[in-house]
Amino acid sequence: MDPLIIHELANIRCNVFQNVKSRLFDQNTVHYEARIWQEFLDWIGDPDNVVIYCWSSYEFGKLRQAATDHPALAPCPQAVEAALVDQKEQIKHRPYFPVSSYSIKSVAPVCGFYWSQDDVDGQTAQLMHIDWLRMRDDTIIRKVEQYNREDVLAMLAVDRYVDQISHGD
Repeated sequence: MDPLIIHELANIRCNVFQNVKSRLFDQNTVHYEARIWQEFLDWIGDPDNVVIYCWSSYEFGKLRQAATDHPALAPCPQAVEAALVDQKEQIKHRPYFPVSSYSIKSVAPVCGFYWSQDDVDGQTAQLMHIDWLRMRDDTIIRKVEQYNREDVLAMLAVDRYVDQISHGD
């Protein structure tokens, strides 16, 4: 089964990649958050049939928060949480990575992935998203979307690299 990998930012912006296809779940305001979560959960379908990779525990918290904020949806985020796999924790117990930390920014280059924007990291992307909400400058949000997309592709590169090593390819 190919992994479904999510990277989420600011509750409502989510890039989802499956077989290197993507769908951006987005609205310009949090007033649409419940509807966006519902669309996302419908798009995933049966969580028993997907693997959802994240890096660290951030997405676990966001799913729990969605269940709290939107009680009518609570069973769905809880089911999706069961499908989440913290890829960072997975690689710590797999092949040796000659890195000083297990951040995605340290691990992905070992797997052959490099980001195109040297001036944007996770914290900067969050701050840029806040700026975009205030200013509505599309050049800002395009950089955030590019960063998010590349973070997801970095996780895909790590997954493929680990799979290659695990199977001796």
